[in-house]
Amino acid sequence: MDRQLAIGTRTKRRLVVVLTVVVLVVSGAVAQAAVKTVAVTSGSYAGKTSERGAVTFKIVHRQITGFLTYVGYNGSCGQGGGPGFKISIAKRNIPINAAGKFSTGITLQGPVRSVPNDTGTLTGTAAGSRVTGKIINLTQEHHTSCKHGYNETFTAQKS
Repeated sequence: MDRQLAIGTRTKRRLVVVLTVVVLVVSGAVAQAAVKTVAVTSGSYAGKTSERGAVTFKIVHRQITGFLTYVGYNGSCGQGGGPGFKISIAKRNIPINAAGKFSTGITLQGPVRSVPNDTGTLTGTAAGSRVTGKIINLTQEHHTSCKHGYNETFTAQKS
């Protein structure tokens, strides 16, 4: 019986040591993640898309507001053209996480009533006073099996 208690005590001590190490490792990882928060400068931003269209927005307290641009067919499916779609995110904010990344669903607004709206995503990275990103049209299909004819990138600087 004494021997069972001795083994139980030794096992408990080992368990306490292992748990202490785990807590220290996890708290160290959390502390490191907190230290690596990317600085993002608040203000008005302006830039260009990969199709040389204007892009504008503001950053306030690590949130993108008033995002506005127009995207057009980028030729990824061959020669041709298509209507320009407006992307206006005026009524909601897009949060920028500690790593400087952001992502949100978007509506690509058709230029006239006969051109239906489309859906996509806006993703990117903010660091300091520079923002880069992608506008990805999720549903656009052309007469071939080629998809995503309205994908564009953008770069903007604090103005």
